[in-house]
Formats: sequence, C-alpha cells, structure tokens
Amino acid sequence: MTGVATLATVDAAMGLYSLFDLIGAREAAVRAPEAPGGEVQTPSRILVVEDDFFAGAQYEDALTEAGYQVMDIVPTADEAIEALIDHRPELVVMDIRLAGSRDGVDAAIEIFKRFGVRSIFVSAYSDPATRARAEAARPFAWLAKPVSQQKLVASVEAALKALDDGSDVTSAGG
Repeated sequence: MTGVATLATVDAAMGLYSLFDLIGAREAAVRAPEAPGGEVQTPSRILVVEDDFFAGAQYEDALTEAGYQVMDIVPTADEAIEALIDHRPELVVMDIRLAGSRDGVDAAIEIFKRFGVRSIFVSAYSDPATRARAEAARPFAWLAKPVSQQKLVASVEAALKALDDGSDVTSAGG
C-alpha cells in the first residue's frame, strides 16, 4: 500500500481517522448553513494580510466561527497580490505594517486597482497621512489594534452587506 492509501485507511475498531477524514471535517466546518428555501449559501471568502502570526490566527478563528471562509493568511504585500490571483476573495482584512519592503496601503491600492477588491484596515497606524494615502484603496473601515473579534466580524458583515447592496459604507473605526 502506498503512503497515501495508508493515510486513507480508517480503522474503525481502533478509532483511527485518516488525513482525508480530518480534511473533510475541516471543510464541513466552513460550509455555510442552508438559506431559507433550502439552497446552500457559499461562505464569503476573506483574505487576511497580517505579519503577526498570532493576530492573523485570531482573525481567522473569529471569521471562521462567524461563517466566513478565510482563504489564506499572508505576511507581505507581494504574497497578498499572489493570494488574490489564486483565491479571488471578496474582501481583504489588511494590516498596514507588513513584512517586506511594501506596506499594506501599497498592497490595498494595487488590489483595488487590479482586482476591484476592497479592504478593511486593522492597524495601530491611522495617522492622517497614512489615511490620506490609503483613500485610493477605498477602504471599508479602519479598525485600531488591538481589535475585538466582535468588532472585526461586525465590520466584515457591514462591508459584505455594502458590497451586496451596492452601497459605499465606510467606517472610521477606532
């Protein structure tokens, strides 16, 4: 038996689960519930751009628990652009200070210009010069770090509702 076939084997008597079982369980956990009328809704796809591993993991946990699908967590502007190409998220949660030579403002502007995808900035940096530079990205919100999970989820919900409604809601956050 190959290594993959061995991983795919489930030994019910011993209670062993395969890698495929675990992947299936994770996929089931991010599926959205049925909408009224019985059709299944696809969860909204979110990209997190954050160079702090623990903050990124907290955002992912909060958003996944709220029913969203976090497509990826990336630490640099260049990786954010690649992730947009690969995953086509509907919304980006973006830190300002990132690993690498480019910051989150540069990434958000390029993402908006190339893909039409807008961001929610989550950062300790919200000085007037940074905000003015970021206006070209048409951000949905600015959230000050540390941000509560409730505030993050509420901001994502408002941004996605605005996208669905075709409105242009922007929140200063704080």
